[in-house]
Amino acid sequence: MNTVFDIFQKPFPRPEPEQIQAFSLDEIISTVIQNPHFIGAEDKITAEERIDDILTSKTYTIEVPHLLPYIEELCQTILRRYPQHRILIAARDAEPFYDALKITLRDNPRYEQTHLFAGSSVLMDKVAFKGKMEAVKQFLARYGITEESVKAEHFLLFDTGFLGTIGESLRKAVQTQFDIPGERAVDIGLVARDKTSYVHGKELKQVPLSIRKTVSRFPKTMTVAASNLRYYSRNFPIAVALQLLPRYHGPFVNIDDSGTPLASYSYTAVTINQDIDRTGSINASIINPVAAMLVQKRVVDYFTERREHFLAGV
Repeated sequence: MNTVFDIFQKPFPRPEPEQIQAFSLDEIISTVIQNPHFIGAEDKITAEERIDDILTSKTYTIEVPHLLPYIEELCQTILRRYPQHRILIAARDAEPFYDALKITLRDNPRYEQTHLFAGSSVLMDKVAFKGKMEAVKQFLARYGITEESVKAEHFLLFDTGFLGTIGESLRKAVQTQFDIPGERAVDIGLVARDKTSYVHGKELKQVPLSIRKTVSRFPKTMTVAASNLRYYSRNFPIAVALQLLPRYHGPFVNIDDSGTPLASYSYTAVTINQDIDRTGSINASIINPVAAMLVQKRVVDYFTERREHFLAGV
Protein backbone atom coordinates (compact mmCIF):
# COMPACT_ATOMS: atom_id res chain seq x y z
CA MET A 1 0.00 0.00 0.00
CA ASN A 2 1.24 3.48 -0.82
CA THR A 3 2.41 5.73 2.00
CA VAL A 4 1.37 9.35 2.49
CA PHE A 5 4.73 10.30 0.96
CA ASP A 6 4.07 8.13 -2.10
CA ILE A 7 0.68 9.72 -2.72
CA PHE A 8 1.96 13.27 -2.52
CA GLN A 9 4.83 12.37 -4.81
CA LYS A 10 2.24 11.37 -7.40
CA PRO A 11 -1.24 12.72 -6.57
CA PHE A 12 -2.75 11.09 -9.64
CA PRO A 13 -4.66 8.85 -9.55
CA ARG A 14 -6.51 9.96 -6.45
CA PRO A 15 -6.00 7.58 -3.49
CA GLU A 16 -8.72 5.10 -2.62
CA PRO A 17 -10.65 5.80 0.60
CA GLU A 18 -9.31 2.61 2.20
CA GLN A 19 -5.80 3.99 1.83
CA ILE A 20 -6.78 7.20 3.58
CA GLN A 21 -8.59 5.23 6.27
CA ALA A 22 -5.26 3.63 7.24
CA PHE A 23 -3.52 6.98 7.80
CA SER A 24 -3.74 9.04 10.96
CA LEU A 25 -4.15 12.80 10.81
CA ASP A 26 -0.79 13.19 12.55
CA GLU A 27 0.87 11.00 9.92
CA ILE A 28 -0.46 13.17 7.10
CA ILE A 29 0.57 16.41 8.79
CA SER A 30 4.04 15.22 9.82
CA THR A 31 4.76 13.94 6.29
CA VAL A 32 3.93 17.34 4.82
CA ILE A 33 6.00 19.22 7.40
CA GLN A 34 9.00 16.99 6.63
CA ASN A 35 8.45 17.58 2.90
CA PRO A 36 7.37 21.24 2.61
CA HIS A 37 7.31 21.18 -1.21
CA PHE A 38 4.18 18.99 -1.04
CA ILE A 39 2.27 22.10 0.00
CA GLY A 40 4.28 24.54 -2.10
CA ALA A 41 6.40 25.74 0.82
CA GLU A 42 10.16 26.23 1.02
CA ASP A 43 10.60 25.38 4.70
CA LYS A 44 8.95 23.51 7.58
CA ILE A 45 7.68 26.62 9.33
CA THR A 46 5.83 27.80 6.23
CA ALA A 47 4.47 24.27 5.70
CA GLU A 48 3.08 24.27 9.26
CA GLU A 49 1.46 27.66 8.68
CA ARG A 50 -0.18 26.49 5.46
CA ILE A 51 -1.49 23.32 7.11
CA ASP A 52 -2.92 25.46 9.89
CA ASP A 53 -4.59 27.66 7.27
CA ILE A 54 -6.31 24.57 5.86
CA LEU A 55 -7.38 23.21 9.26
CA THR A 56 -8.88 26.58 10.27
CA SER A 57 -10.43 27.39 6.88
CA LYS A 58 -14.17 27.85 6.36
CA THR A 59 -14.05 24.96 3.92
CA TYR A 60 -12.65 22.50 6.46
CA THR A 61 -14.29 23.72 9.68
CA ILE A 62 -17.74 24.78 8.45
CA GLU A 63 -18.63 23.58 4.96
CA VAL A 64 -17.29 20.01 5.05
CA PRO A 65 -19.01 19.11 8.38
CA HIS A 66 -22.30 20.49 7.04
CA LEU A 67 -21.92 18.64 3.74
CA LEU A 68 -21.47 15.24 5.37
CA PRO A 69 -25.12 14.63 6.44
CA TYR A 70 -26.33 15.64 2.96
CA ILE A 71 -23.83 13.27 1.36
CA GLU A 72 -25.07 10.50 3.64
CA GLU A 73 -28.71 11.16 2.81
CA LEU A 74 -28.10 11.28 -0.93
CA CYS A 75 -25.98 8.10 -0.88
CA GLN A 76 -28.78 6.28 0.89
CA THR A 77 -31.19 7.60 -1.74
CA ILE A 78 -28.95 6.26 -4.53
CA LEU A 79 -28.85 2.78 -3.01
CA ARG A 80 -32.61 2.66 -2.37
CA ARG A 81 -33.66 4.07 -5.73
CA TYR A 82 -31.17 2.14 -7.89
CA PRO A 83 -30.79 -1.23 -6.12
CA GLN A 84 -29.62 -3.11 -9.24
CA HIS A 85 -27.53 -0.42 -10.93
CA ARG A 86 -23.78 -0.26 -11.27
CA ILE A 87 -22.90 3.15 -9.76
CA LEU A 88 -20.55 5.56 -11.53
CA ILE A 89 -19.62 8.56 -9.38
CA ALA A 90 -18.27 11.52 -11.34
CA ALA A 91 -14.65 12.13 -10.36
CA ARG A 92 -13.57 15.41 -8.75
CA ASP A 93 -16.94 17.14 -8.20
CA ALA A 94 -18.73 14.13 -6.64
CA GLU A 95 -15.74 12.33 -5.10
CA PRO A 96 -17.04 12.38 -1.48
CA PHE A 97 -19.98 10.20 -2.57
CA TYR A 98 -17.54 7.61 -3.85
CA ASP A 99 -15.61 7.64 -0.57
CA ALA A 100 -18.83 7.31 1.40
CA LEU A 101 -20.11 4.36 -0.63
CA LYS A 102 -16.81 2.46 -0.71
CA ILE A 103 -16.36 2.78 3.07
CA THR A 104 -19.93 1.81 3.94
CA LEU A 105 -20.36 -0.95 1.34
CA ARG A 106 -17.30 -3.04 2.16
CA ASP A 107 -18.28 -6.75 2.39
CA ASN A 108 -21.35 -5.87 0.31
CA PRO A 109 -21.79 -7.08 -3.30
CA ARG A 110 -22.36 -3.48 -4.41
CA TYR A 111 -18.85 -2.52 -3.34
CA GLU A 112 -17.42 -3.88 -6.59
CA GLN A 113 -20.20 -2.19 -8.54
CA THR A 114 -19.23 1.31 -7.39
CA HIS A 115 -16.71 3.21 -9.51
CA LEU A 116 -15.10 6.65 -9.58
CA PHE A 117 -15.79 7.68 -13.17
CA ALA A 118 -13.09 9.85 -14.75
CA GLY A 119 -15.50 12.13 -16.51
CA SER A 120 -15.13 15.79 -17.42
CA SER A 121 -16.84 17.77 -20.14
CA VAL A 122 -13.58 17.99 -22.10
CA LEU A 123 -12.73 14.29 -21.85
CA MET A 124 -16.27 13.07 -22.43
CA ASP A 125 -16.68 15.22 -25.54
CA LYS A 126 -13.68 13.39 -26.98
CA VAL A 127 -14.90 9.98 -25.86
CA ALA A 128 -18.44 10.53 -27.13
CA PHE A 129 -17.47 11.73 -30.59
CA LYS A 130 -14.38 9.69 -31.47
CA GLY A 131 -16.35 6.99 -33.24
CA LYS A 132 -15.73 3.31 -32.69
CA MET A 133 -12.27 3.00 -31.20
CA GLU A 134 -10.56 0.31 -29.13
CA ALA A 135 -9.17 2.92 -26.72
CA VAL A 136 -12.68 4.19 -25.95
CA LYS A 137 -13.92 0.65 -25.36
CA GLN A 138 -11.02 0.03 -22.99
CA PHE A 139 -11.80 3.28 -21.18
CA LEU A 140 -15.43 2.25 -20.72
CA ALA A 141 -14.43 -1.26 -19.65
CA ARG A 142 -12.58 0.22 -16.66
CA TYR A 143 -16.03 0.93 -15.23
CA GLY A 144 -17.67 -2.33 -16.19
CA ILE A 145 -19.19 -0.90 -19.37
CA THR A 146 -18.80 -3.53 -22.08
CA GLU A 147 -20.82 -4.81 -25.01
CA GLU A 148 -22.14 -7.62 -22.82
CA SER A 149 -22.85 -5.59 -19.68
CA VAL A 150 -24.84 -2.82 -21.39
CA LYS A 151 -27.27 -5.48 -22.59
CA ALA A 152 -27.68 -7.05 -19.15
CA GLU A 153 -27.06 -4.26 -16.62
CA HIS A 154 -28.08 -0.69 -15.88
CA PHE A 155 -25.70 2.10 -14.92
CA LEU A 156 -26.20 5.25 -12.87
CA LEU A 157 -23.92 8.21 -13.59
CA PHE A 158 -24.12 10.46 -10.53
CA ASP A 159 -22.80 14.03 -10.64
CA THR A 160 -23.27 17.28 -8.75
CA GLY A 161 -25.07 19.09 -11.58
CA PHE A 162 -26.40 20.92 -13.34
CA LEU A 163 -27.46 19.65 -16.77
CA GLY A 164 -26.22 16.05 -16.81
CA THR A 165 -23.97 16.65 -19.81
CA ILE A 166 -21.30 14.15 -18.73
CA GLY A 167 -23.94 11.46 -18.38
CA GLU A 168 -25.40 12.38 -21.76
CA SER A 169 -21.94 12.10 -23.33
CA LEU A 170 -21.59 8.67 -21.74
CA ARG A 171 -24.90 7.68 -23.30
CA LYS A 172 -23.61 8.78 -26.70
CA ALA A 173 -20.41 6.79 -26.21
CA VAL A 174 -22.40 3.65 -25.34
CA GLN A 175 -24.57 4.16 -28.41
CA THR A 176 -21.53 4.64 -30.66
CA GLN A 177 -19.39 1.82 -29.32
CA PHE A 178 -22.04 -0.87 -28.74
CA ASP A 179 -25.07 0.14 -30.84
CA ILE A 180 -27.23 0.17 -27.71
CA PRO A 181 -29.51 3.15 -26.95
CA GLY A 182 -27.65 5.09 -24.25
CA GLU A 183 -30.83 6.12 -22.46
CA ARG A 184 -31.69 2.46 -21.95
CA ALA A 185 -28.33 1.63 -20.36
CA VAL A 186 -27.44 4.79 -18.42
CA ASP A 187 -29.52 6.76 -15.92
CA ILE A 188 -28.26 10.17 -14.80
CA GLY A 189 -28.59 11.42 -11.22
CA LEU A 190 -27.75 14.92 -9.99
CA VAL A 191 -27.41 16.74 -6.68
CA ALA A 192 -28.95 19.88 -8.21
CA ARG A 193 -30.38 20.90 -11.56
CA ASP A 194 -30.63 23.96 -13.76
CA LYS A 195 -34.20 25.33 -13.86
CA THR A 196 -33.72 27.36 -17.03
CA SER A 197 -32.41 24.75 -19.50
CA TYR A 198 -33.16 21.23 -20.68
CA VAL A 199 -31.66 18.78 -18.17
CA HIS A 200 -30.64 15.24 -19.11
CA GLY A 201 -30.61 13.88 -15.56
CA LYS A 202 -32.82 13.82 -12.49
CA GLU A 203 -32.27 15.55 -9.20
CA LEU A 204 -32.40 12.62 -6.80
CA LYS A 205 -33.81 14.34 -3.74
CA GLN A 206 -34.52 17.86 -2.56
CA VAL A 207 -33.23 18.54 0.92
CA PRO A 208 -34.71 21.14 3.27
CA LEU A 209 -32.31 24.07 3.19
CA SER A 210 -33.44 27.62 3.94
CA ILE A 211 -31.53 30.71 2.83
CA ARG A 212 -30.62 31.45 6.45
CA LYS A 213 -29.17 27.97 6.95
CA THR A 214 -27.41 28.13 3.61
CA VAL A 215 -25.58 31.34 4.50
CA SER A 216 -24.40 29.99 7.86
CA ARG A 217 -23.48 26.50 6.64
CA PHE A 218 -21.83 27.40 3.35
CA PRO A 219 -20.29 30.89 3.74
CA LYS A 220 -17.54 30.41 1.14
CA THR A 221 -19.94 28.91 -1.37
CA MET A 222 -22.48 31.68 -1.03
CA THR A 223 -19.95 34.34 -2.04
CA VAL A 224 -20.23 33.01 -5.61
CA ALA A 225 -23.57 31.17 -5.51
CA ALA A 226 -25.93 33.72 -3.99
CA SER A 227 -26.57 35.66 -7.20
CA ASN A 228 -27.48 32.46 -9.08
CA LEU A 229 -29.90 30.82 -6.63
CA ARG A 230 -33.03 31.60 -8.68
CA TYR A 231 -31.70 29.75 -11.71
CA TYR A 232 -31.17 26.41 -9.97
CA SER A 233 -33.00 23.96 -7.72
CA ARG A 234 -32.90 24.14 -3.93
CA ASN A 235 -29.86 21.86 -3.65
CA PHE A 236 -27.74 24.30 -5.64
CA PRO A 237 -25.56 25.49 -2.70
CA ILE A 238 -24.78 21.89 -1.75
CA ALA A 239 -23.69 21.08 -5.29
CA VAL A 240 -21.53 24.20 -5.50
CA ALA A 241 -19.93 23.50 -2.11
CA LEU A 242 -18.99 20.04 -3.39
CA GLN A 243 -17.56 21.50 -6.58
CA LEU A 244 -15.41 23.94 -4.62
CA LEU A 245 -13.70 21.35 -2.41
CA PRO A 246 -9.92 21.05 -2.92
CA ARG A 247 -8.71 18.47 -5.47
CA TYR A 248 -5.66 16.28 -5.85
CA HIS A 249 -5.31 17.09 -9.55
CA GLY A 250 -6.76 19.07 -12.42
CA PRO A 251 -9.58 18.04 -14.78
CA PHE A 252 -9.37 14.96 -16.95
CA VAL A 253 -8.46 16.03 -20.46
CA ASN A 254 -8.11 12.91 -22.63
CA ILE A 255 -7.47 9.17 -22.72
CA ASP A 256 -4.35 7.44 -23.99
CA ASP A 257 -4.19 4.53 -26.45
CA SER A 258 -4.90 2.03 -23.67
CA GLY A 259 -8.00 3.89 -22.49
CA THR A 260 -6.31 5.29 -19.39
CA PRO A 261 -7.73 8.71 -18.41
CA LEU A 262 -5.24 11.57 -18.24
CA ALA A 263 -5.58 14.47 -15.82
CA SER A 264 -3.82 17.80 -16.11
CA TYR A 265 -1.78 17.24 -12.94
CA SER A 266 -0.27 14.09 -14.40
CA TYR A 267 1.80 15.81 -17.06
CA THR A 268 1.66 19.59 -16.71
CA ALA A 269 2.74 22.01 -14.01
CA VAL A 270 -0.20 22.98 -11.81
CA THR A 271 -0.23 25.85 -9.34
CA ILE A 272 -1.30 24.85 -5.85
CA ASN A 273 -4.16 26.99 -4.54
CA GLN A 274 -2.93 28.06 -1.11
CA ASP A 275 -6.18 29.71 0.00
CA ILE A 276 -8.85 27.03 -0.37
CA ASP A 277 -11.52 29.51 0.79
CA ARG A 278 -10.87 31.80 -2.15
CA THR A 279 -12.90 31.21 -5.28
CA GLY A 280 -14.01 33.26 -8.23
CA SER A 281 -16.80 31.13 -9.68
CA ILE A 282 -19.07 28.18 -8.98
CA ASN A 283 -16.90 26.02 -11.24
CA ALA A 284 -13.48 27.00 -9.87
CA SER A 285 -10.88 24.22 -9.79
CA ILE A 286 -9.12 24.42 -6.42
CA ILE A 287 -6.05 22.19 -6.61
CA ASN A 288 -4.26 21.49 -3.34
CA PRO A 289 -3.35 17.81 -2.76
CA VAL A 290 -2.68 18.32 0.97
CA ALA A 291 -6.04 20.01 1.53
CA ALA A 292 -7.68 17.33 -0.63
CA MET A 293 -6.26 14.57 1.55
CA LEU A 294 -7.27 16.31 4.78
CA VAL A 295 -10.83 16.72 3.49
CA GLN A 296 -10.91 13.14 2.22
CA LYS A 297 -9.69 11.94 5.63
CA ARG A 298 -12.54 13.80 7.31
CA VAL A 299 -15.09 12.26 4.95
CA VAL A 300 -13.66 8.76 5.38
CA ASP A 301 -13.57 9.01 9.19
CA TYR A 302 -17.18 10.22 9.28
CA PHE A 303 -18.48 7.30 7.24
CA THR A 304 -16.29 4.79 9.05
CA GLU A 305 -17.97 5.85 12.27
CA ARG A 306 -21.44 6.06 10.70
CA ARG A 307 -21.30 2.80 8.73
CA GLU A 308 -23.83 0.78 10.74
CA HIS A 309 -26.22 3.71 11.02
CA PHE A 310 -25.84 4.39 7.30
CA LEU A 311 -26.66 0.81 6.28
CA ALA A 312 -29.68 0.75 8.58
CA GLY A 313 -31.15 3.58 6.51
CA VAL A 314 -30.81 1.82 3.17
